[in-house]
Order: sequence, then structure tokens, then C-alpha cells
Amino acid sequence: IGDWIQGWTFSTDSDATDIANLTAARREISGHSSETHGFSSGGDNSGISSTINKFTFSSESDASTHGDLNNSVQYAAGQSSSDYGFTSGGNNGSTTSVVDKFAFASNVTASSHGDLSVARQRLTGQSSSTHGYSSGGSSTNTIDKFAFASNTTAADVGNLLVARNNAAGCSSTTHGYTAGGDNSIDKFSF
Repeated sequence: IGDWIQGWTFSTDSDATDIANLTAARREISGHSSETHGFSSGGDNSGISSTINKFTFSSESDASTHGDLNNSVQYAAGQSSSDYGFTSGGNNGSTTSVVDKFAFASNVTASSHGDLSVARQRLTGQSSSTHGYSSGGSSTNTIDKFAFASNTTAADVGNLLVARNNAAGCSSTTHGYTAGGDNSIDKFSF
């Protein structure tokens, strides 16, 4: 379990450096990004956490508390719109399908934003400009899609090539990527 925030530059090949710390050491957290800040949510710190942390990209400053998730959760996926962070699925004592939503601009408790098509944990998150995606988890290959603008149940929109857990989710402007969980990288169109 660690509390490190590490940063590295996209413009050169160099190692990451420890630039700041979370408010407490946690593992199995979800990540989210606005244009100016990074956010971490949930995780495990001698018990499942509901904490949301916020840290700035412009300086090497420790994170501050930015409210709480609606439910404590670990092993969830993180997604980001321009104004909100989303935490989908995970484990809150049992495997869950809940999608939580919190505002980047205000320090308030998150609200429920719907559900995934199936409950699962250890999944990955991807984000387009209008939708969040949750892929894999709980030994499934399901790719779910939910709208950032409306509180509805996510739709199953496709499948990864193989079922996988504990992978990384990445996003371009047009595609989602699920890397790891085995030795492959899957790509799907938004």
C-alpha cells in the first residue's frame, strides 16, 4: 500500500519521479482526470474506502480530500468527462454494478449515476468525450457503455478478445484500449 503520486513527461523518455502524496496510503483505487487536476477514488486502506482525493497538475503539491463516493469501493474502473469523474463497478463487500458520479469543481459527496449491465470488479475504464466505457473484470470480456449526460443503465456494446482482470484502460479521442491482464492490448472503437 502506498500514498505516492508519481509524474513523468510525455515529451521525453525518462523515469517517473515521486512528486506528491495522497491523503492516505491506499491500493486498488480508481483514477480520473480533468484538464488541470488528477483525482483518485475508493480503494483499500485497512478497509474499503469512499475517499476522493484531488491534486493539481501544475505543481508538486500533496492531494487534498475532495469529498466521498456514494459507496465505499475498491477494484473499480475510473472514467472522466470534462466536468465529472465516474467510478464504475468494483467491490463494496460484494461485487457491484453501481456507477458513481462526482463533480471536479466542487467538494461534495458523489451521486449514483446508474449501473453497469452486469456487476463486476477488477475492470478497466475508458472515456470518450460523451461516454464512459467499462471493459473486462470478473473474468468477463464485456465492454459496457454509459452516457455521461444521463443517469441510465449501461449497455453491453461489445467484447474484448478474451476475458481479463486487472488490466489498464487507456483512451484516445476515437478508441478505447485495454492493456494487460494477459500479454495483449485490445482496441475498440468509440
